[in-house]
Amino acid sequence: MKILHRFLFVAIILLVGNAYSMSLSEAVKMAILNSNVLKSSDAAIAAQQYKAKSVYKLNYPSLSTSYGYTRMKTRSSVGQKPFVVYMNHHNNFRWDLNLQMPIFTGFKLSYTYKLEKIGVDIKRLKKKEATLDIIYNVSKSYYGVLFAEKMKNVMQARVRSLKAHLKDAEKFYEAGVIPKNDLLKSKTAELSAVQAMESAENTVLLAKSNLNRLLGRDFGSKLDLVDVADKLSRSFKIGKLRGSFDVSTEKKLETYARRHRPVLSEIRHKITKLRYAQKIAASSYYPQVGIKANYNREGNHFDVSKNEDITFYPYRNASIGVQANWELFNWGKTADEIDMYRSQQISVAFIERDISNKIALGVEKAFLNTKLSYNNLKSAKAEVIQAKENFRITNLRYKNGITTSTELLDAEGYLVGAKAHYYEALYDYFINLSLLKRQVGVK
Repeated sequence: MKILHRFLFVAIILLVGNAYSMSLSEAVKMAILNSNVLKSSDAAIAAQQYKAKSVYKLNYPSLSTSYGYTRMKTRSSVGQKPFVVYMNHHNNFRWDLNLQMPIFTGFKLSYTYKLEKIGVDIKRLKKKEATLDIIYNVSKSYYGVLFAEKMKNVMQARVRSLKAHLKDAEKFYEAGVIPKNDLLKSKTAELSAVQAMESAENTVLLAKSNLNRLLGRDFGSKLDLVDVADKLSRSFKIGKLRGSFDVSTEKKLETYARRHRPVLSEIRHKITKLRYAQKIAASSYYPQVGIKANYNREGNHFDVSKNEDITFYPYRNASIGVQANWELFNWGKTADEIDMYRSQQISVAFIERDISNKIALGVEKAFLNTKLSYNNLKSAKAEVIQAKENFRITNLRYKNGITTSTELLDAEGYLVGAKAHYYEALYDYFINLSLLKRQVGVK
């Protein structure tokens, strides 16, 4: 069912073609679907699962067989002629069927299986961490494309404005209203604006190519995105947590991250894995007990169906027995291995604390940056309003011959800078919010 949903999702995108605008959630789904990193993670999980199954089956009885041929130059015998008993032939064939099964291994097999089983969980946690990286990178690139497109629109509008201004300047120059120096300034400003517009267009192409790369598509694939500017809000939702930019929300996010970040869960699993390794090492203190059974046939024919001239030696036989192996002394090697794993647990526990503190610091930094970006939007929006009014008044004064081209170009540059500052603050907010989600560890 999940594969069908994925197929329909891709099919819809391909069918609607140019009329389709991709949302952020759809971009994330596509990136996850096409990610080579996640496909590699799935293969690694499957490999670890097979390894765990293989280890578990060591508890089952194993059956093996062997077949051999030996050529003897001289036959072994007992007695003297005419009472000679031969013990073998010139051509000797032997077939064995062996069965082995462990009865008690000092809990070695059970802890080895648990160790490999927890390895599956570790692989899954690595995949979750990789998924979080993909979601953040796609979100950052998505907002980067939107910002680049806004800047391209600003630069295109600037070029149109300066072209119109240049026409006015040419008319004023011909009428003798402004000096030639002002006309040259207007021409230079228009050429600089065209160069800036071309640079902005290139930035859009590169930003889209990068997003297409993350989505697993051709770099030149058409890409229309749904804008998110209308989703701006002081309150936000991260996972199951709802809040705003206050201290209590920040503490809740830090606590959640310390408990649920996949990388921390992975480290805790590694500590458990070392405990199991310690138990496996301690299994050497116990005897290793197992059952062995054998069935064999010998003869001078390749099918070992008979054993001619061998009177007192049966051509087929069977046996069953119990064998116990117990290492009584190894110069403290087992104790050293146990202490090694115990020390490694302590080492990893300290690493866990350090990473936990780094994660909390990362959450705090991302939270404060998101809050700052949101607050910057207020001043940036006010700056745009002020710059628009300033340009309107200056443009009106210029057309009435009250001010110079220099002041008008300064006003126009101030307006462009104000718009750029606003869009930068707007999409910085969404990027920082995505980073905050990444640091907390939620999709």
